[in-house]
Amino acid sequence: MIIVEKTTYNDVYPVRKGYTLRKGRLAILIMLFIIIFGSLYIVDTLGSSNLFHATAYETTANNSLIDNINNVIETGSKVVNFIQDSDPELKSSNGLTSILLVGIDSRNVQLSNGQFVNTKPQGQAGTRNTDTILQIVFNHFENEFTMISIPRDMGVDVADDCLTFRGSIHWVYDKAQAKNCPGGGQRVLMDTVKKITGIEVHYYAFITLEAFEDIIRIVGETNDKGDVGIYLNNPKSFYELYPINDRGWESLYFPAGRQFMSPERALKFVRSRKFTSDFGRASRQQLLIEAIKERLLSMDIIFNPTKVFSLLDTLRNKIIFSEPSSLGEVKSALNMIKEAANKKIVHLVLDPDFGGHETYINKQPHGRPGPYYMVPTAWKECPGDEFCRVKEKIADIVANPQKYANQ
Repeated sequence: MIIVEKTTYNDVYPVRKGYTLRKGRLAILIMLFIIIFGSLYIVDTLGSSNLFHATAYETTANNSLIDNINNVIETGSKVVNFIQDSDPELKSSNGLTSILLVGIDSRNVQLSNGQFVNTKPQGQAGTRNTDTILQIVFNHFENEFTMISIPRDMGVDVADDCLTFRGSIHWVYDKAQAKNCPGGGQRVLMDTVKKITGIEVHYYAFITLEAFEDIIRIVGETNDKGDVGIYLNNPKSFYELYPINDRGWESLYFPAGRQFMSPERALKFVRSRKFTSDFGRASRQQLLIEAIKERLLSMDIIFNPTKVFSLLDTLRNKIIFSEPSSLGEVKSALNMIKEAANKKIVHLVLDPDFGGHETYINKQPHGRPGPYYMVPTAWKECPGDEFCRVKEKIADIVANPQKYANQ
């Protein structure tokens, strides 16, 4: 399915084989990721260097408020100068830079020594399945973004030195981690995504969905009952089921309209998919991200150091990301966002409707052996490169986004 972003708010939510993004929403989201990751990198870099004689962290109980403010301003000014003095450099291949965003099904999973590890496996609840796989591609020649959604049940063949596997892509990360593959599950999943789309992954962020709970607790508002949570607009009411420790199901109902959600209920809102499918779930994830973004940009969060550093601590413990090799990469990435922020974003969903019904992707039954949910239609035409036609189509769309503007 090929969708160009040009919709109203009510078009975002309907349950269907794809979804669109509001103009600028993806750009804002990517910018937030870049700023957050860049900030973490800068704090680590500057904290371990002799560049500064005083920082915001070196305050004591005896410092006055004015001294603390001056330290923050001085440190911020030096950070800005440090970035401006850095040579801009952004990884790319053939004029394309791509970022892989992955949402980890992380019940009973925690981040330890830079890796997600199982703590109390309970059937499916102890796995590290990748429920959300998004590749965001920037074309430096056209200054255009393309977002490619890969369904969790896309069938893939993995023939790595450390792992031989045939099945749904959402298993790849966990199986590669269990095999202690060089570069971890991140590297094997990145290579697998490249085999599907034909586009190299330069940066990545693996995120636990539970991170949303922590973030909501930090940035959330307090309602008239004294509960902490977040307000969001649900365009369409729906019923859902949510698994309870793999032993049963909880019935859920989400009414339409503006509503207050606790961190726990918000997580159920974006994870349940029994009746509304992966695509309905993906739409709701965007609604929650938008609501969190509004809170992140509110004045009571931006000027609250306790909340800011609590957010950074949560991100450190819930996200694995590829750190920039230089501050110039952060600056270059921000320039990239600025150049393309006002342009349309082409959004591709690699489902059976991509490029025409089952023209490029087939759902079952498809005549191919193996536990696949979806496979490339032309899998017989290109032995060893079964996604060849899919990659050709994606390459044409990424290189000529305006060509598909009305489709």
